[in-house]
Amino acid sequence: VEPLATDNTEQGTLTCPFPLPPLTIAPGVQLSWPDDGETHVLESAPDSQGPWTQMNVVPVVQDGQFTFCVRTDAQRRFFRLR
Repeated sequence: VEPLATDNTEQGTLTCPFPLPPLTIAPGVQLSWPDDGETHVLESAPDSQGPWTQMNVVPVVQDGQFTFCVRTDAQRRFFRLR
């Protein structure tokens, strides 16, 4: 077996001969909760005390979890299941 790269050494540092992959951070948050067979309603509010508003969303089941992505903006939001 031949090494992937030769003459790529630095003392105390590992050097990768391949370019670093680009990292993209999406402007959103992924919310998820277990698929426990119950029907839950996702609500959001600008403050932890409310007023709470039902979100008109249909989450996707992924790996036994209900999953939904929420776009982030400059406003603070709180989420809860009811």
